[in-house]
Amino acid sequence: MSDTACILLLRFLLGHFFADFVLQTNACVRERQNNSRNHLKIISKHSLVVAAMVTISAVGLLKASQMILIFLVVLSSHFVIDILKDKMQNNDKEDDKQCNCFIFLIDQLLHLSVLVFLILFLFATWSELLKMLVILIMNKEYLFYILAYLVLAHPSACLVGEFTKKWRSRVGDEPQNELKVDFWSGISAVGDESPSGLQNAGFCIGILERWFILTFILCQSYQGIGFLIAAKSVFRFGNLDKSKHVRRTEYILIGTLFSAFLAFIVGLLVVKISPLLRLK
Repeated sequence: MSDTACILLLRFLLGHFFADFVLQTNACVRERQNNSRNHLKIISKHSLVVAAMVTISAVGLLKASQMILIFLVVLSSHFVIDILKDKMQNNDKEDDKQCNCFIFLIDQLLHLSVLVFLILFLFATWSELLKMLVILIMNKEYLFYILAYLVLAHPSACLVGEFTKKWRSRVGDEPQNELKVDFWSGISAVGDESPSGLQNAGFCIGILERWFILTFILCQSYQGIGFLIAAKSVFRFGNLDKSKHVRRTEYILIGTLFSAFLAFIVGLLVVKISPLLRLK
């Protein structure tokens, strides 16, 4: 990709994020979420603002005909994507909050994909696009990285859950049916002394921690791993009284160490094997 294409992509991203987040007021977002009568009007205005900002960012780098094409593509794609996002989101039910977060990420990914497609359409031939796609699909190193992150997500969470299962019935003084045990290592007790924890919070914490550890290993920033585990330990164990929650503390510690151990193993395997894939 040429320098002009890289500069234009950065400008596109600046224009998109500035218009999509800074210029969109909280009042407009609330009206969209409440499905008001002005729903389509609000989205239309917002799409016009985003398309205008992205098009203005291309001034000095593209011809007038190309800027008109960019304006029309961004305007139509942003309008359609936002309509679909608002249709899929449900802000009334608490259980749908995590789903809404996933929808938001997909929404932003689609918007950014349109911008990247425009850059490739303007600066690359179809043969170059096909070549880039083949490289991404057939690159063994990239696929190995993706596999490592996927393994450290749900499969590792299930493995940690199975590994710590034998200690669950002996955690805390509460009966077993009053304990909520997540997939990773966290326990939230339902009782007078301990408020119930967030649903699936331990599951998400475990995945994020393993992903951070793998990323630190790949970047050779090993000091970041120590900071991560120390910070997590303060928040995890800071509210546990030693005299009353010894078993629970030990249970969470076992899950934490085993989860970190899995991340270390996968990270070391990636570091050792990826150079071999690069040579072949």
